[in-house]
Amino acid sequence: MCTATERSGALLMVMVNLYAFGAGGAMPMGKDRPMHPTGHKGVVRAEMATMLMDAHAVSRLRAAIFRASDFHGPTVLDPAFGARVGGAAQRHHGDRPRRPDVP
Repeated sequence: MCTATERSGALLMVMVNLYAFGAGGAMPMGKDRPMHPTGHKGVVRAEMATMLMDAHAVSRLRAAIFRASDFHGPTVLDPAFGARVGGAAQRHHGDRPRRPDVP
């Protein structure tokens, strides 16, 4: 994904959760706050975020990370973020990439 972004000059926007910050981390959370993951998922996400933003910092690519505490899916009853994008995502089945401008 990073290589394609570098070659195309596109802006890579990534939506992630808060696993990288771990439980009991600094509050309020922010881009300048350290990540202290407490589990395997958090460690992986912290490494991915660091790799992406390091590439952004040296102008290899343009990137932005959006973090939300909310999950989406069929078992989530009242998601803040998921309610806005979940419906569109649920209308598409399968795992192949789709054009966001095509309903």
